[in-house]
Amino acid sequence: MLIQIPIEKIEHGMIVHQDIISAIDGSLIAKKGTRISTKKGDKLSNLTIERFHEHGVTHTLVKVADNYLDNHPDLAQKLAKQSQPPQPKQSEKPKIDIEEVSPPKPPKKPDIELPKVEALVDDELREMAVDSIRNMFSIANEGKTTENMTTAYKAVKEIEDVVDKLVDSLDESNSLVHIAGIKSYDEYTYHHSLSVAILSISIGQSMGLSGYEVRQLGRCAMLHDIGKILIPQEIINKPGKLTDVEFETIKNHPALGSEFIAKWNIGDMALRLGVLTHHEKIDGTGYPNRLSGKKIPLWGQIISVADVYDAVTSYRSYRLPMPPAEAVELVMSQVGTAFDYEVVRVFIDKLELYPINTCLELSNGRFGVVINNEYAMRPIIQMTDNNEIVDLLSFENLSHMIVRVID
Repeated sequence: MLIQIPIEKIEHGMIVHQDIISAIDGSLIAKKGTRISTKKGDKLSNLTIERFHEHGVTHTLVKVADNYLDNHPDLAQKLAKQSQPPQPKQSEKPKIDIEEVSPPKPPKKPDIELPKVEALVDDELREMAVDSIRNMFSIANEGKTTENMTTAYKAVKEIEDVVDKLVDSLDESNSLVHIAGIKSYDEYTYHHSLSVAILSISIGQSMGLSGYEVRQLGRCAMLHDIGKILIPQEIINKPGKLTDVEFETIKNHPALGSEFIAKWNIGDMALRLGVLTHHEKIDGTGYPNRLSGKKIPLWGQIISVADVYDAVTSYRSYRLPMPPAEAVELVMSQVGTAFDYEVVRVFIDKLELYPINTCLELSNGRFGVVINNEYAMRPIIQMTDNNEIVDLLSFENLSHMIVRVID
């Protein structure tokens, strides 16, 4: 069977069943199928325990015997504990387990009818939002050579109208937030900006911000990555490890975005500062200004959490998305280093990981539909091949990971 195993439990000669990606710089450490070595100086493998630690990877997917957990009760107990609704942790480094992929193929037609998951925003509003973001990015790109103020102001008005509709929609629903229904493999940048806006608006509403503040926060989130259009696109879309020079170039996009927003007089100073600071970290290791703690504006702190969660749960041409529950673990593991505790707490309270009727693929290759999500990280599902009811929180099913959400 396949299980996610902590690095300290790795045994010499185990084979990884996924590409291993650095949690520090996003580089590829080892390909799927690489043998792990626990011996220093082992010439047969470059994947050592030390290499995992150097790159902040705390878990990896390996194949073990079916009775492995019976012989390792401490690990079985730990997996059971991780399946419970977790508390934010401050000391662990994030784990990122990613595979290089093409867009996933849908499963075979199930034996049970799959009710459609209710969309968080309707198709018309989603298309309107994506169009408005696309138009604004186009203005930013043309702004390098033109000063078309009329077109710019029209694009700004489109953004404002969309955010007003999003705020009203989320305020009326007053329900948990899930963003699977608005994700798209195509046009990642625009759909990412929309997802970050929805998550940020939801967090802001839950934190008791005024209507005006929530709307400005939503506009800020929609435009948080606008500076990336001013960065060479071969750097933005590079799937491999960035050079030091390329990374320094990428780090300019918050400042470039803030300058663009100031140039076109979009929003107020709080909005501009939110764009400028969405990559700052609580411990002072972020960019561009290495701000720390409360020196980081609230909007920058909120967008930072939403940005990371949506980025790691989205499909990219060079990796699979992280399952929502793992992404939540990643976010929680960075409380006190990258993120503020209160912002993360509110974010997790508002997030619905696997809505009822969502179709999931498990690590054993089977598919099931969520019928009970009382335990958000490990729902109860009905299998699509034989209608069996499977509780993923039960001991016998702890080894079955949720691999991906099926659209």
